[in-house]
Amino acid sequence: GCRYLPWSRLLTMMLFVWAAVSTAAALVGGAVACPAGEGYPSPIDQTCILCGEGTYSVEGAANCTQCPAGTWNDQVGASSQSECMQCPTGTWSTVAGAGSASTCIACDAGKYQAAVGQANKTTCLACPSGTYGAVQGASACSACPSGTWSEDFGSSACKIRAEGKWTKRSLRGTSLRKNSPGPINRNCGHLQDFQLDIGASAQFTDPPVSAASCTISADTSTFGPLCWFPKGPDLALCFDETCYRAGVSSPHSITLQKPAGPTVLTVKNLHVNFCHVNVLNFMYCCSSV
Repeated sequence: GCRYLPWSRLLTMMLFVWAAVSTAAALVGGAVACPAGEGYPSPIDQTCILCGEGTYSVEGAANCTQCPAGTWNDQVGASSQSECMQCPTGTWSTVAGAGSASTCIACDAGKYQAAVGQANKTTCLACPSGTYGAVQGASACSACPSGTWSEDFGSSACKIRAEGKWTKRSLRGTSLRKNSPGPINRNCGHLQDFQLDIGASAQFTDPPVSAASCTISADTSTFGPLCWFPKGPDLALCFDETCYRAGVSSPHSITLQKPAGPTVLTVKNLHVNFCHVNVLNFMYCCSSV
């Protein structure tokens, strides 16, 4: 005859089948979610544990998610991406799932980075000309102090500008002179080279006190990272308030009439936006009239 299973054994078998089906469903994505800040350590281990450093999980997730590159988290049990701390300004990181701020790398000296949470070294930008970045990890560049300058992008220090207003590259035969009263011009026959920053000027205090006819000659060239198509003359030559433009072509030579009295010859860079000017073989020679 027929034999019947005891009710208790039948119930045990049904529970076993249900557990097997549940386990199979979990393995194909039907897992019961963990609380926020927790996740399964592996697909086959469905014991919810706290998310480790550098990870987080939201409510309803079965797995912990790595903090994105440019961020980090040194706490366990994080429940949202907002708990991943961003690398500070001046730094970057390509590491996902970072557990400490030590993965944030400082931008090199001469560069800056003004935003937080950056994930690539290319976000470190070179300091523009006229500025510098002396330290690593800068969020901004500093303007060169008065009397200094920087020509190149990415400078970590500014160069000292002699005489405060102009940059001396080299002097041949003589240096800039103090005022010498009388009709003798000591610059005559001596050539000088110097460099004028954007909009800057150099002053010469040698011209004679008496009225004079002065011939001034020089070779000029312009340069600078954004000095592509300079327009107009390079220089203005001034005796006090009376100025003459020069430098449409190089070399340049011009004869000026200097009024009587103690005057100063000023050589100005007329390019006020992008161009520096190299002044080579500069000479002025005055004869009293």
